[in-house]
Formats: sequence, C-alpha cells, structure tokens
Amino acid sequence: MPIVLDSQKALRRIRRLAFCYLCGRDFEEGDKKDRDHVPPAKLFHEADRNFPLILSAHTSCNNERSGHDQMIAEVVGLLHGREQDPARARVKFESGEFADGSAGVGLVNLP
Repeated sequence: MPIVLDSQKALRRIRRLAFCYLCGRDFEEGDKKDRDHVPPAKLFHEADRNFPLILSAHTSCNNERSGHDQMIAEVVGLLHGREQDPARARVKFESGEFADGSAGVGLVNLP
C-alpha cells in the first residue's frame, strides 16, 4: 500500500526548519529571521505564484541575495514583455557586433 503524505503538513514542517536554508547555520536565540519565498516571488507572474514555498532565513543572508533576485526578476520580466522602469533598472545591457558582423545585445552586470 502506498504511503500518502499530507502535503500541507509536510510544508508546515519544512517552514519550521531550525536552520537558515541559505547559509545552513542553526538559528540561535536573538537571530533576526525572515520568511523567504523559494524561488523568489518576483521571478513569477502573479498568476503563477500559487503555493509558494516559504522558508526561514537569517535576515542578513536574505538581504545579501535580494539584489541578485531583483536582477533575475528583471530579466524574467523582460522575457515576458513586462515593461521596465529605466530609472529603477538594475540590469545593464550593451549592444555590439559579433566577429561575423551580426548585431547582438548582452547583459553586462549579471553575476
């Protein structure tokens, strides 16, 4: 007989991990914690954000990665036709010419 797991119960257990999923260190008393969407919610169109996995992370670990998350979200948005605000854009592009003479555009500051 197959074992059926209660998915909601399993998600609740995962959300209460005793360690930061980003750095792997155990939480200690007094640590500042955040609830982080995995993968980041900004990577998805609102209609595709159903049932996100939300895990605990140290606030400092989460903040260290937020800039990268925002850059990836911009790239995903561009791929899906989402308009970007040039004043707030983090991703930088350069255009140029390949060795064969064809034109191209590339990201220049995405880690």
